[in-house]
Amino acid sequence: MTAKGKYRLFVTDPEAGQVTCMATVREEGNTKDGTGAVINLRLKVVNRKITEIETLVARPPMQTSPPGAPAAPPRRSAADNLEKLGTPHPLYLETIPPAERMSRADLIRVANMYFSGLEKNDGKGVYPFTDDCERVEGGVQTTNVPLREGQPRPDPKTAEVYSSAWGCKEQLQSGLIHFVWRVRDRRFVAVDQERGLVFSFAFFDHALGKDRTYQTPDGRTVTHGPIQPNGWEIAELFKIEKGLIRRIEANMVSPPYGMNSGWSTWEEGLSSVARDVTGVKSR
Repeated sequence: MTAKGKYRLFVTDPEAGQVTCMATVREEGNTKDGTGAVINLRLKVVNRKITEIETLVARPPMQTSPPGAPAAPPRRSAADNLEKLGTPHPLYLETIPPAERMSRADLIRVANMYFSGLEKNDGKGVYPFTDDCERVEGGVQTTNVPLREGQPRPDPKTAEVYSSAWGCKEQLQSGLIHFVWRVRDRRFVAVDQERGLVFSFAFFDHALGKDRTYQTPDGRTVTHGPIQPNGWEIAELFKIEKGLIRRIEANMVSPPYGMNSGWSTWEEGLSSVARDVTGVKSR
């Protein structure tokens, strides 16, 4: 790492002695100034000493061109996108009025409902989103994206692929994210009750064989999803107000399929059960 970037979003959990951060950094690379990356960092602190360090680093995709061909144009990376934003969305910094603050257990419960709603998504779950909920992945907004001029808005009742033009709830109610067949090793590592923030790590396993073909909530048969198993290791942050998710921020990498986080047992790494690993009793 050669320098810090502009973007930094912290979730502090003094009770658990945990602090997490999503931030941009510069790394040694093929350009004069280095290549940008996003670091998703967790520290555990005991008696003012760091006892655990966890990092998930999202780097730019490799730029490849056939021999003799012109160099491929650079693709924007998550770090580029977040650097362009410069600062976190103001909602993440807003405090929740004391009378409206939720317990640690309830904040984790609501955040986990998102993971459960994605796992073999069938459109029939309980999806706790505000009407203005937005999701940003790798610095790119993936909900309520404006349509190009003249482009028709996809209809969830006829579409075969979920659309970034839809909102958070509409995407899950469509049942078209079924290809996320397992969300495993769900570790909730930091909770900020004052701001209503929950920071988590998890793995998304995508479509295996028959799971690519499924029925939508209205009975249509759809085939969609990766043609071979793959997945993401993901750092995901939730802003929760009055029991509803208002904003989601995520960064991810694609590890070897079936990989464990290193912080869980083999059985925990394959489980879809939510785990509060902070060790703090809820109240």
